[in-house]
Amino acid sequence: MSASDVRNRIAQVIAPNSAAGAQVTLDEGKSVLREAGETLSRGELRELVGFFRAQAADPTNDREVQAWCAEHAQSITFLTDEIIPARLQQLEQEKPIIAQAQKIIIEQGLSLPQLVANSVAQQTNHRVDLPAHMQKIDPKVQAHLAKTIGAGIAQSYDCREIEARELAVDHGHITLKGRYQRYPQGHEMSELMLLSDQQGKLDGLDPRATLLHAESLKPFISGNVEHNVFSRRGDAIELEPSTANWKGRITEVYDEAAHSDHLAWHSTGPFASNFLIDFSGGIHALRAPRRSNHADNWGMGGSILTTGSLGRGWPAVWHGHIHAEVRNGEMVVTQIGLSGRLCRQIAEGEISLPDPRPFFEAAGLKLASPDVIRFENSEYARQIVVDEQRGIVTQRT
Repeated sequence: MSASDVRNRIAQVIAPNSAAGAQVTLDEGKSVLREAGETLSRGELRELVGFFRAQAADPTNDREVQAWCAEHAQSITFLTDEIIPARLQQLEQEKPIIAQAQKIIIEQGLSLPQLVANSVAQQTNHRVDLPAHMQKIDPKVQAHLAKTIGAGIAQSYDCREIEARELAVDHGHITLKGRYQRYPQGHEMSELMLLSDQQGKLDGLDPRATLLHAESLKPFISGNVEHNVFSRRGDAIELEPSTANWKGRITEVYDEAAHSDHLAWHSTGPFASNFLIDFSGGIHALRAPRRSNHADNWGMGGSILTTGSLGRGWPAVWHGHIHAEVRNGEMVVTQIGLSGRLCRQIAEGEISLPDPRPFFEAAGLKLASPDVIRFENSEYARQIVVDEQRGIVTQRT
């Protein structure tokens, strides 16, 4: 669908004297944008700015429709003129820093969180303490990274990377189009660690809160877990402690209540299925309470934490959805999913990734069977192979 097609169809939807109410009109307008999907380039979307501005200024349009059009005109201009150039510039400036960090991890065996904690201490004189199992990486992980990424047969990627010439339409809103992740969010690990220490409790995105490791999962495995739930008190919504049995499973279960603080849980759980493996092999999953108003987040908003949130400003080597359950006192992983966008890029030969299974074994997480890797985009699954000998997931040739 071209920009002119979108313009004409939205013009028909919001035509003056339409019998449709404002809400129906907005729903139809969002449907047009959803149909356009990710086919519109930045240039094509820029063509729509004048149209949206004119509709926003038209007194014959309903006020809600005017506001909706004004929002989209502003979003396109803001993203195209400010956010995209700033993001691209930042990523380019950080390349040498990231390359040096990757070298230190492979050669010295420091974990990514420990590397960041060291940097925080140097820059702020504040010491961030990490538990012992988070400070160094397992020698097997170190060897796996050296064999794959160090040898150049696999790559890491940055969840913040965006398509420079395109924007995306998501849930009826125009936003950045992520290259490797649908939501290229830009939280920073160092800021999260400092925030946790300042508030005296771990932020929901602090790596100390998201790590899946045999040691950190002991409270989760033990049985019932306490977490915060929402209770309405008059006109306000308050957090109150509650005990619920999550049956020791990690799957697609979320707390969808909106709140201003994604610290809405106690330290023992629960976890949701969105997960990411950082460059040092650390496995991280979102906490189930994942809605928040935290940070502007590069114009992406902060209303929901997604898999991209787990990147926290550093390279990753895998992300998707994980399923796990407790069996006989052990956390057993039954699915290691690879996101659909990464499936496409591997199938088209754009990237190869390290086999994720050694990271789980090093973290003390038992695999239900060797066959736990799932490709979440079935269209490309046949074009991807797990190369056992080289230890990578790559394009089938």
